[in-house]
Amino acid sequence: MAKGPLITDETKRLIAQVHLEHSDWRAQDVKNEVKRLSDGKGPGLSAVQKELTKIRARFQQMNRSPDRLWNLGSLNDNDSTDIHADSIPILLKVLDRRIQRKRTPLTVREAKWIARLHYITSDLDKLSLYAQFYAAEERACEAAGVTFDSIEMDISIIYGQLPLVFIRWLASTDVAKDSEKKDAGEVLAHNIEVEILGHRLESVELSGKAWFWYIYELLRLPTSQKWITLSKEKQESIILCLQKYVNDHQENYSHPMEIYEEVGIQIKHEAKS
Repeated sequence: MAKGPLITDETKRLIAQVHLEHSDWRAQDVKNEVKRLSDGKGPGLSAVQKELTKIRARFQQMNRSPDRLWNLGSLNDNDSTDIHADSIPILLKVLDRRIQRKRTPLTVREAKWIARLHYITSDLDKLSLYAQFYAAEERACEAAGVTFDSIEMDISIIYGQLPLVFIRWLASTDVAKDSEKKDAGEVLAHNIEVEILGHRLESVELSGKAWFWYIYELLRLPTSQKWITLSKEKQESIILCLQKYVNDHQENYSHPMEIYEEVGIQIKHEAKS
């Protein structure tokens, strides 16, 4: 008889995502990260170890061509057949932007997603980040052996919102090695402060994963009915406390339970290492 809860496709995808971002991590580290990204819930160590064995074996059999660097010459390859000529100017602009900013060049997989998504936004930074997300999710699902279901992200693009799956992806990335995601975190956090919470705060210096834990927690605040009853000054005080908390706890993250209690947010599981 199987022991413990059944590992869902979403959990398999998350394990694969964390592993692909941090391929040198031990199973215990992957388990801890999955738990942090899942509100303290997640499979045990044995289940994660078994899943990682399957993911590594699957990854060895995967076609690596989509993950090599993209250039115009790669258009001759089979993996680039669905990149149409009308998307080339946009692709070159995104590539140039990354090169100029000394960031990670485009992969073939990302280029294919830019070719598919460039009609929905003229913002090159947003387009680049969307493509990174879809490419990373697609790759993680292949390694996990599950169907790539992007409906949550698709709907968020339509309504201009940020889904939890997107924030989890940002939070799981090695932002210390990819300044583009760090820059994006600052922009997204500012947009949430102004457009969702209605506060125009002074720019704050956060580091590493703190940007994305900050976004993750910011999005929780308006879910509390108590939040809208607080004065503007009290709300801003809580946001500033949240900024300090995530920066101080980013490496060994757990939810800010005292802030949750003050705002009236209830959570069944606390994420701990």
